[in-house]
Amino acid sequence: MRVDVKFDQTKSIKFNITKNALTIMAAALVFIVFAGRIIVWDVLTSSLNDKVLEKGDIIKSIINKVTYANIFIAILTLIIAGLIMWHTFGKIARLLNGLRLHIEYLAGGVYHYKIKDKYLKREDEIGSICIALGKMQKSTVDMIRDLKKSSQNMNDQSSNLKEISKGLSTTTTDISNSIKNIVKAISDESEDIIKIIEKINEFGNILDDEANEVNDVLELAKKVEKDANTSNQDLLVLTKSLKDFEAIFGIFSETLKHMNMNIKKVNDITDLINNVAEQTNLLALNAAIEAARAGEAGKGFSVVADEIRKLSEKTKKSSISITELTDTILKNSKNLVSKTSEMNLELKIQKDGMEKAIESFSIISDSVSTITPKMLKLSDNSKKMCKTNEDIMEKIEVLSSVNEEICASTESISDSSDLTKENANMLLVNSSGLKKNAKITTNYICKFVLDGPEEEE
Repeated sequence: MRVDVKFDQTKSIKFNITKNALTIMAAALVFIVFAGRIIVWDVLTSSLNDKVLEKGDIIKSIINKVTYANIFIAILTLIIAGLIMWHTFGKIARLLNGLRLHIEYLAGGVYHYKIKDKYLKREDEIGSICIALGKMQKSTVDMIRDLKKSSQNMNDQSSNLKEISKGLSTTTTDISNSIKNIVKAISDESEDIIKIIEKINEFGNILDDEANEVNDVLELAKKVEKDANTSNQDLLVLTKSLKDFEAIFGIFSETLKHMNMNIKKVNDITDLINNVAEQTNLLALNAAIEAARAGEAGKGFSVVADEIRKLSEKTKKSSISITELTDTILKNSKNLVSKTSEMNLELKIQKDGMEKAIESFSIISDSVSTITPKMLKLSDNSKKMCKTNEDIMEKIEVLSSVNEEICASTESISDSSDLTKENANMLLVNSSGLKKNAKITTNYICKFVLDGPEEEE
């Protein structure tokens, strides 16, 4: 902190030295002026009396005399100024030397000497320095006294701190051991929780698989129910179609029977045609014989008879072909009637099978309809179990994360306790060092001499 000391600027060393120098210079200037005037007057007077000298010798003589006079005056002025300055600075040097001795006492730890009043009463820079030095000495003495008391208190507190650090070191050791045991227990518990999580994950996977299978079975049951209903409707349609086909097939059988009867009638007609053709052939033969007997007159009739005979033969052939064809048709028709009877029997069997299939599909549809709600309930229960398993898993994961956080916190606390233990040991060492330093500080403070005479020897 700067000490604000005010002094009179007109009485400062700088002002006094400047004033003395100006005074000496002014006196020297006045002395030189008057001495020069006297010398010049003397020279001029001598020059006027000595007329025999030449003009050049007169000027040279004047210049030499003036020069010698100026040199003499300058030397005399310097001597006088030197004496004055020696006296002035000698006084200041004695003041500074006394101040130096006082500072040397302070440097040696002797603070009971006071600065002399004559130094303090000065109104120049030296007086200001002495006042500031006195204030510094007083504040230093106060600080040393306070520091001495503080060092004694610090010595006592360092002893207490040493005892506290010993107890703290023991306590932190016990805490560290306890925390390590807790960390080990939590670590074992974390491993058990991890195993539980693995088992629950396996159980959850099994539940998911079961739920998926139940959903698949449910979808399959719904599909079976839908297919059963569709198949039942298709079977009903097919049964109706079979009934319609059976009716149409009955009509076809009756038509086939009527056709057989008509074919038999055609055979009868063809037999009649054959008989007519044979009779016509006989008549044509007889007509040809009679025409031959008649000669030229019966020649045209012979041609007609021959054509009739050819026509009867063709008719007979056509009738035979028709008979053969109708026999074939009749035979095929008989086979068709036989097959139709077999088909009719097969249709009855298919109809009975259809009715049984419809009845079976109705039973299947009813069973599937009964199973579907149960499967839905089972699927809902599976979903609830999966949801419950997920909730349990989440809670266990939260528990695991909390356990991990606790484990991390306990490890951090363990590290902190170890660090605290180290710090306690360091505190013990530092308290011992602090006590030692307090003792050293006390020894250094005791070197300062604060009580004694105020006047310097």
